[in-house]
Amino acid sequence: LQETSKDPEELQHLQTYAKGIKDEVEELQVELVSTQRNLALLEDFHFDVTPEDVTTFWTAFGQPSIVSRAQGAALQRQEDERMVFMHRLEVDTKECVGDVASLEGEIGKLEGYSDIKNSEEYAGNVSLIEMQLQQTKERAALINSREKLFGLPLTDFDDIKRLEKEFQPYETLWRAAASFNREQPNWMHGPFVQLDADRIEADVARWFKFAFKAEKSIFDGKEAPKGVAGELKRDLEEFQVYIPLIQALRAPGMRDRHWAKLSQKIQVDIRPDQGLTLKLLLESDIDKYHDYITEVSEVAQNEYKLEKTLETMKGAWRELVFDISPYKESGTYVLRGVDDVLALLDEQVVKMQGIRGSQHAKALEKEVADWATKLNYFQEVLDEWLRCQKTWMYLEPIFASPDIMRQMPREGVKFQKVDALWRQTLDAAAQDPQVLAVMQMENLRNSFVSANKELDLVQKGLNDYLETKRASFPRFYFLSNDELLDILSETKDPRRVVPHLSKCFEAVCGVQFRSSDPDELRAGGKHLDILAMVSGEGEVVQLLQPVEPDADKNRGSVERWLLEMEAAMRESLKHIGGRA
Repeated sequence: LQETSKDPEELQHLQTYAKGIKDEVEELQVELVSTQRNLALLEDFHFDVTPEDVTTFWTAFGQPSIVSRAQGAALQRQEDERMVFMHRLEVDTKECVGDVASLEGEIGKLEGYSDIKNSEEYAGNVSLIEMQLQQTKERAALINSREKLFGLPLTDFDDIKRLEKEFQPYETLWRAAASFNREQPNWMHGPFVQLDADRIEADVARWFKFAFKAEKSIFDGKEAPKGVAGELKRDLEEFQVYIPLIQALRAPGMRDRHWAKLSQKIQVDIRPDQGLTLKLLLESDIDKYHDYITEVSEVAQNEYKLEKTLETMKGAWRELVFDISPYKESGTYVLRGVDDVLALLDEQVVKMQGIRGSQHAKALEKEVADWATKLNYFQEVLDEWLRCQKTWMYLEPIFASPDIMRQMPREGVKFQKVDALWRQTLDAAAQDPQVLAVMQMENLRNSFVSANKELDLVQKGLNDYLETKRASFPRFYFLSNDELLDILSETKDPRRVVPHLSKCFEAVCGVQFRSSDPDELRAGGKHLDILAMVSGEGEVVQLLQPVEPDADKNRGSVERWLLEMEAAMRESLKHIGGRA
């Protein structure tokens, strides 16, 4: 209520608050009456109310009247401020109307501007008028806004819109003329290698389009600006004939080899350096060779497209990263999720075939050949890598068994050699999995090729070993390689053989050992003697002669005690049959 307003907008806000405070005061008075009743009730019951609370209540009790007096004073002061602001508004309105009339006179003077050589000066005047016109427009909008705030009739400022419409052609004309007169010397005498052909073509086309329309219709009946538009149009037409030459020679694909061709053709040494200008080119009569220049430029642009295609292809690999993840509890890594890499590789191999077949690839023969070679290398590395990984993942758990290593020492040594190479390579790749970085590792392809040869020998030796075991115990043919390897990897523990017995011996699903105590079974010896065979239905058939898997003659040779078990089964069944 004590604040003074700085402008009509703030005054409107303060007046709204001052007028609305009456409702707030009435609500507070209701609360004070209720508080007074509560205070009286506390005194009736002799409740000890502190002097501070009593003082606070009576201070608050007198506040509504204080606020009401302040409200009245504020409303009176605000009404005084309102009258002051309205007077200022009236003054501002008259000044703004005067500014509009002044602007109309200034814009009218533009019709007399006729010398295109003074375009820079006239363009400056136009910019000043534009600034004044914009300021007047904003001022008129503020005046109308405050007139609405005070409930006054709105002053008509439609003349501003009319002036804007009248001013716009003059603004465009003189800015175009000034820009062309300023830029044309730079285009003719400035460094040719710095010319932006696309921008020049766009600017000249835009200016010419306006100048043509201005001369034909916009300034109809206005001789001075119409004459300026016609002169500008003719100047632009004269320069437009050079634009195809600029576009051809400033094509982004123009290289030294193309300039050398042009120099040889026109018998003039042209070097694309800071000293070369459009004026010098025209003086060398280079425009006589327009067709040849166009041909060379088109070749350069096609070669440039191939360059950009190669850059894009190379760039696609810079952000590509291999997914190299830890593999189980092996302490090393494997390559996962190579679909994106393979898809990009296949796509670029096909694209490179098209590029190498292009007639424009000759100038880029080395770059194209180098990248094609690199892609082929990538492909070979991935093929060998994935093949090696598949075989390594199959063999790693097999040769992790000491029993397999003992039974196949030569193959075990070969696998350990490959395993060491795998861990070294994958550890390095995991440190920097960016595809290009991995592919640059020394002897990567040869390492995987060598590893695959070794793994092929290991697999052959493994298959030969399994065939030897199957020849020793033909019922092993009923087992898969993985099942047989599971048995052979734990030759010291006959219990590992039991789950596979049903495939070796029909209807036999288990056996009974001499002991059932886990600790005694782990100790081995006589505790592991097999005393009976058990069917899937739970039928138990005692063996006449116990089978001793952990005896010295059988330890480490599963096929030996299985042959003994086969013989014991026959003798036992023969005995049972005979007794029956």
